[in-house]
Amino acid sequence: MSEHTPGPLEFYSDEYGCREIFPTALIHSSSREICSTCGLFNDAEDRANARLIAAAPEMLDALKFIYDHIADKERGPRDLYPAFGLDAQKAVGMTRAAIAKATGDSNA
Repeated sequence: MSEHTPGPLEFYSDEYGCREIFPTALIHSSSREICSTCGLFNDAEDRANARLIAAAPEMLDALKFIYDHIADKERGPRDLYPAFGLDAQKAVGMTRAAIAKATGDSNA
């Protein structure tokens, strides 16, 4: 499984309008950003991309939590919410695929 910068992450706008994403613990240090969203022509899209990147570690943790609670590795997906029409098999597959994409792990 690939490693990533642990969250939480935050972003701020610099004096040039770029959004720089930092680990929260390092945002006020002289440390460099882990990435920036800069140079887009659409400011709203640039800000949305920065928010999405900054939220990624928490989203990955949430997906792992959900996967662990709906996927029964021995019996298949748990049918926890039939009243809401949740397709547990589809939820497990989508969650597993998103975790694999985020971690680079084809066995997720």
